[in-house]
Amino acid sequence: MNEEHPSYHDLPIEGSWVEYLRARLPYSFMEITQEPLQTRGRQYRLSDPVLLTGITAPERHNFWVRGNVYYMAGKLLDYCTMPQVISGYRHLEVMQLLNHPTAVRLGWLADVFNFYNSIQMEKVLGFILSNHLDRERVMMNNVTMAIELCLKAVMTHANYRETGGFIFEEGHDVDALYEHLPDSLQEEMVAESKVFAKEYPDFRNQVEDEIKEIYDRRFSGKPRFTNEQQAKEEWERITDRIRESAYTAFVNSNDPGNTIPEDWFEVALERIKKVRESTGLSLYFRYAPQQDRDELPIDLIADVLLLGRFLYEHLFPVPPDADRLPHSRFPQ
Repeated sequence: MNEEHPSYHDLPIEGSWVEYLRARLPYSFMEITQEPLQTRGRQYRLSDPVLLTGITAPERHNFWVRGNVYYMAGKLLDYCTMPQVISGYRHLEVMQLLNHPTAVRLGWLADVFNFYNSIQMEKVLGFILSNHLDRERVMMNNVTMAIELCLKAVMTHANYRETGGFIFEEGHDVDALYEHLPDSLQEEMVAESKVFAKEYPDFRNQVEDEIKEIYDRRFSGKPRFTNEQQAKEEWERITDRIRESAYTAFVNSNDPGNTIPEDWFEVALERIKKVRESTGLSLYFRYAPQQDRDELPIDLIADVLLLGRFLYEHLFPVPPDADRLPHSRFPQ
């Protein structure tokens, strides 16, 4: 290991739990073994962590990174207006054909592969979006799994700091996993949840206001942009915010709303616990209630989505690959 990629055991011991965990969650584990049965349940032990990068990194155990993929895939499923985005792309391709010289039009599309796949994707998404209840059920399975994996990753590194062993508890119930974390870590997470309750709505409202202002100008009868420089500045401001912030926000959606109560975190965990005790949370999103009609509870959906956002966008965001970020420079 070198200064850029230090050994796990050479990392400084930061004062706060959040700083401690953010520095260690990127490290992966090569092996996982089951511990002898303990009095309070089954435990798993992980081998010494190493910092892995590149295409082989996902082959090893890093539940934080793995859970982020579950979370982001769940967010895409939750974004139910994706077909309009795909249709908008095809519209732009057609407009390009109409507005370019004949020689370009004879070449047809800039990328016929993407054009074809966008049409195919719209059809495939139709099956998902026409079944709203089951789409949310699959989405909630994803986000619940993401929360579970993040808490197990956090628990593993926290246990090493407390006991010297990379160990996590068996189980799928997020409230129970949270309760197994050290009390001081729980207190810090509660405090951070109140910061999140203010910072995320501020971010979300700023994005919504800016995009609405651009939209309203487009249909006001006035020029959308007074000059190319203004267009360039707005383009780059929007894309730079997306590139630089760990927060996400789909505009014209209600996730999670314009305000978040300060005590949302404690309320969410308590509600999840009550549902688990009465129905079995880990089964609820898969199979629905044992009796009565299949109707997902709206409050529970909002709780789980907010917990996923708090963990993966505020507390422990996974840095994106630089080559996967949106292109931010205005076309010349």
